[in-house]
Amino acid sequence: MTATPQTTYERPAIPNRPGGWWHNFACPVHGAELLPGESTSETQTFRCPAGCEVSGEPYSGAWTVMCHQQAARRIRLAGHRGDAAHVFEALAQYRALLDTVGNKPNEDAEPWMVRGRLFHQALTEAIWGVAVADGIWALCEQLPDFDWGPAEDDARSLLAAILETVRAGRAELIDAGKLKSNYTAWLTAAERLASGALAALDGDLDTRGDLMTGPVGLARHLQAAILPDGWEWEGAPYYHMFVLRASLLSLRGWSAVEIPEETQQTLRAMIGALTAISTADGTVPAIHDSPVARRAQDLEYLETMELASQLFPDLVAQTAAIRDAAAARLGSEARETVAMIRGWIGGAGDGVAGRSESGPGTQTGAAAGPAEPAQPEDAVGLSVFPDAGFGIVRQGGTGFSAILDFGPHGGSHGHFDKLALYFYGRGVWWQPDPGAPPYGSFLRYPYAGVRSHPTVRIGNGEQAECSGKLLDTRMDGGTAFLAAETRGAYPGVLLRRRVIMAPDHIIDIFDVEADHGADTPSGEISLGFRPDVDFAVRPVPGDPLQWRSTWGEGSELLFGTHLLPHTPQGPFGLRSVPVRAPADRPHLWRSGADWTLDAGLAGNPSRGSRPCTQPPIRQPDWTFRTAESS
Repeated sequence: MTATPQTTYERPAIPNRPGGWWHNFACPVHGAELLPGESTSETQTFRCPAGCEVSGEPYSGAWTVMCHQQAARRIRLAGHRGDAAHVFEALAQYRALLDTVGNKPNEDAEPWMVRGRLFHQALTEAIWGVAVADGIWALCEQLPDFDWGPAEDDARSLLAAILETVRAGRAELIDAGKLKSNYTAWLTAAERLASGALAALDGDLDTRGDLMTGPVGLARHLQAAILPDGWEWEGAPYYHMFVLRASLLSLRGWSAVEIPEETQQTLRAMIGALTAISTADGTVPAIHDSPVARRAQDLEYLETMELASQLFPDLVAQTAAIRDAAAARLGSEARETVAMIRGWIGGAGDGVAGRSESGPGTQTGAAAGPAEPAQPEDAVGLSVFPDAGFGIVRQGGTGFSAILDFGPHGGSHGHFDKLALYFYGRGVWWQPDPGAPPYGSFLRYPYAGVRSHPTVRIGNGEQAECSGKLLDTRMDGGTAFLAAETRGAYPGVLLRRRVIMAPDHIIDIFDVEADHGADTPSGEISLGFRPDVDFAVRPVPGDPLQWRSTWGEGSELLFGTHLLPHTPQGPFGLRSVPVRAPADRPHLWRSGADWTLDAGLAGNPSRGSRPCTQPPIRQPDWTFRTAESS
C-alpha cells in the first residue's frame, strides 16, 4: 500500500484564496491522486505518481482545500497546546480571507453541491470548521483568564460564519428529504463545536445545546441513517467511519451517562460493525466508495477509534487493531492526535448498553449481544450483517478473511459488485475491493463497475443497481456456511454464491441460472479474479474442466483449484487478463483472470453446480476452490 504524503505546517500557513473540491486533485491522464505541491499558487505544478505534470485549475483549487484543512488542524493542535500566538495569527488571516470572499455561496461550486462559502461544498466547510472551532474552544480551556483582545472579534466572526454556512446547508438537505445524508452528521458536528466555542468565549465551558433533543440533531440523524445491524445506510466502510467520527466529535464534553441509551446502542453497534469487517492487521476494507491508503484517512480512523474507546472503555481491545495500524503509519502525528483528544468524552463502564465484541463464532449484526464463548485461536469465525449485506468468514490462525458483499446498492456511493467475494490476509490483500479514486478522476466509474470486482458479469453489460438475499448463515462442526443470491443484477438471471470455510480451506461455488425470456442478456458469463498479489493460472493436464492458480510469493501463498461441473455447450476457459491495481495505484496494472464460458445464456438454464472433491491442502498452505455452472 502507499500513503499520500502531506505537508505539516508548524506556523500558520493560511492559503490566501478559497478552496475548490479536493476530489479534483487527480491526474487527467492516469486518474491517480496527484502528489502534494509546495504552495497554493495558481501556477503551482503538480506531479502524478506516473510522472505527469499538471497545473492550474481545478488542481490548484483542490490542493488549496487540503492546505486549508491542514491549517485548520494546526489551529486545533495549537489551541490544545495553549499556543495563543498561533491561534490568533491564524484567526486574523481567516477573518481577512472571509471578508474578501464575502457573505455569499461559493460561485464556482457545481450545481449538485450543497454550497459552502470558503469551499465549493458546505461539507468541506463543516470539516474545516470543526477543527477551527475546537482550536478556539481548547484555547479557552487552556487559558481561561487570558485576554484575547482583538482576536476575540476575529474568533466570533469566524464562528458566526461557520454557523451560518452549516445551518443553511443542513436546512437545504432537510428540505430535500435528505436527513440521512452523511453531510448531516458533519454539519451537525460543526454546529455543535462552533456553538460550544462561542459559549467558551463567554466563559461557559459546560454547554450541551440541543444535540440530542433537536429535530435535526445527532439522535434524529442516527435514527434515520443507521440500519438495524449497525451499518450506515450506504454500506461503505469509509462513509460509515465518516459518520461515526462526526457523531463522536459532536459529543465533546459529554459523558456517557448523559447520552440516551438508544443513541449509545447505535454508536456501539456502529463501532462493532467497523471492527467486525476489519482484517487481522487492522485494515478496513475499501468496499464501495472508500479511499485506499491515504494518510488523512489514517488520521480519521485513529481519531475515531480513540474516541470510541473513550466512550466505551470496554471496547479498547476491540478497537485496537484499527487504531494501532493507523498509529504505526502516522508516527508522531498519531501521538499528537491522541494527546489532543484526550478526555473528549466521559466513558461508560463495562456493560453499558450491551457489548458487541466480534470474535470467532457466529454473530449476526454488530449489536447482537454478548460475545461468543472463547474459541481456539485458529477457529473459523462468521459474522453477518443482513441489512448492509456483508457476510464475513475468517480463520483466526492465519488471519485469512473473506467478505461476501450482497447488500443494497448504497446510493451514489454504491458499486456494481453484487455477490463479490473479497480475500484479505494479515499484511496482504489477496483479492481486495479496489476502492475508489478521487471522484474527479475519470476512473471513478470504471472502478465502481462490475469489471473491477470479483463477481459475475454477463457479456459487456453492467450489473444493475440491486440488492441480494441472504440464503444461509451457520456454523457446523467448526465450518462456516454462507450463501446469498440476487435476481436483480441482470434481467431474467439468478446469481447465487455459496461460501464454505473450514479450518484449512475455503470453497466458493457460483451458480448462474437464466430464464427463458426475451430480456435475458446474451453473451459470455465471466467470473472475475481480481488479485492484488502476484497471480498465475494454469490448466490441469488431461482435465479440460479444471485449472490451478497460485496467489502471492514467498511464504505468503494461496493455491486455488477451479473446475466446471460439466462440459459447457460453448467455448470456455480461465484466462489471464490485465486489471488495474487498487485505487491508490490506478496507474499500475496487475495480472488477473476471467473465468469465462459462452453458454448461449438466453433461454438456456443452468444445470447446477457442485463443489470440488479434491482433498484440501493442509496448513500452512491455504487453498480455495471454486465451481461455476453454465
